[in-house]
Amino acid sequence: MGIGLAGLLGVWLAALLLMQWMTGAQFGENASGYGPIAASWKTAAFGTSTDPGRYTVSRAADSSVKLTDSGSGKMIERGADGLVFCYTRIPTNMNFELEAVVNVDSWRLTNGEDDGFGLAVLDSVGEDGSDRRYFTNSVMGLATRGAYESASGGMVTMSLGLFARSKTGNVDAAPSDETVAAASQTITKVPLDERVQEIGVHNLIGNYELIAQTDGEAKAPEGSLGADELVTSFRITIGRDEDGYYVACDTHCDEETDAGTERRVYFADADRTMLASIDPDYVYAGFFVTRYATVTCSDIRLTGAGSETARQTAEAVSEAAEAVSETPGESVDEESAAQADAEETASEDAAAEAASARHVRVTGPQELYEAVATAWPGDVIELDAGVYQMDRPLIISAGQSGTAAAPVTLAGEAVLDFSGMDVTSGCGAAGACDPAGPGTGSGRGGCG
Repeated sequence: MGIGLAGLLGVWLAALLLMQWMTGAQFGENASGYGPIAASWKTAAFGTSTDPGRYTVSRAADSSVKLTDSGSGKMIERGADGLVFCYTRIPTNMNFELEAVVNVDSWRLTNGEDDGFGLAVLDSVGEDGSDRRYFTNSVMGLATRGAYESASGGMVTMSLGLFARSKTGNVDAAPSDETVAAASQTITKVPLDERVQEIGVHNLIGNYELIAQTDGEAKAPEGSLGADELVTSFRITIGRDEDGYYVACDTHCDEETDAGTERRVYFADADRTMLASIDPDYVYAGFFVTRYATVTCSDIRLTGAGSETARQTAEAVSEAAEAVSETPGESVDEESAAQADAEETASEDAAAEAASARHVRVTGPQELYEAVATAWPGDVIELDAGVYQMDRPLIISAGQSGTAAAPVTLAGEAVLDFSGMDVTSGCGAAGACDPAGPGTGSGRGGCG
C-alpha cells in the first residue's frame, strides 16, 4: 500500500483538529530583571525502565503541575536516566530562570539511587514511550540519594536528600557502546541542604510510604528525621546566565519569614557547550519524577532574556497590562478584560512558537519518525524526494500536533509506503493510537 504526501497531510490536519497543545504563560520579573516567557509545554516518558502506562501528568486551574510515577524509570548515577518529564524548549543562547515549589505528596523508597524528582534542564529529550536507554546531558535540582562530608570529616549519606547534579560528556543519545559512553560521563553532585551532620544514613524528605518488613512490620526509611524536621516542600530555581547554569534550593518556602536560607550551586559554562552536544540549538527545562512518587509543582515562574523575541514579548505584555489597568477614567468589565487577556496570551504564545520554530530536513523513514516524535509548533519538516519504506505506524500524538497559529508542516515530494507493515496489527504498544487526553497514562500531550 502506498500513501502519498497529500494523504498524509490529510491525516495530519485531522490530528490538528483533534489534539491541541497545552500552552501557558508565566509572568513577572525575577531578581535578574528577566522578562516573562510564554511557553508551550510537553510531556515525555523516556529512557531506562520507563513505562508509559505507569505515570500521569496533569495541570490544575492554578497552573500547578502534578506528576505521578508508579514504577516507571529510574535515576542512573552513571548511565542513562529514565524520566517522566514535563518540559518546554528554550534556545541555547537565551539566559533564563525556571522556578517552582516542589510539594511532595508521597514517595516510596526503592534503593534510593533509583529515586528522584525535581527540576531539570536537559540537552535533549528522548522519544515519548521509549524505554531504550537515552544518553543526554543535564543539570538538575532534585531530591535523590547522595552523600557529603560532614564538618567532622565523616560521610553523611542521605537515602533521600536535596542535591544539585550535573551530568555531561554525552555526545550521542544512542551510542554504539553504552559502557564506553557511561564511563565517559562526568557527574558532579553537590548537596543543597547539609543540616544533617551526624555520620551515617539519614532521610530528609517527608510524606514517605512505610516500607514493609519481612516480619510484617512497616517502617520509615532508615534514619528519617523527626516529623518537625522532614521536608515536604522545597523551592527549586534552575537557570543560566552569561557564566553558566545554576541551581538554588530553599526549604523554607515562606520568603517573608525565611529570607536568606537559599543555597545556590553554579556550573561554569561560559561558552554554552555544556548542554549543547546533542541538540546545539535548544535546551529543555521542566519538572520530572521517576520511580515511585507523586509531586505537585506550584508557584511556577519562567522568565528569560537574551532573545530579541523574548524581550519584545515581555515589553508587549507589560504595555498591554498597563493599558488595561492604568487607563484613567475608564472601567473595564470582566468580559472585556477576559477577552483582552485571551488575546494577549494568544499573542505571547504565537511569538514564543515562532521564535522556536525550525526547519528539519528528512532523508529517510527513520528520520521522519524522529522528526514527527520531536516536532514543535511552527516546525517545517522537509522530506527529500523518494519512496519511504515505513516499518511501523507514523503516530501523530497530541504532543506533536502544533497549534492553529503555528501548525506543524510537512513539505516536499515523497511517497510513504506502508506495504511492508502488517496494518492489521493495530498500533503496537497498548493505547499508542488512542488520542487520549494530555498527560494520561500514555504520556501524550502537554502537562494539562
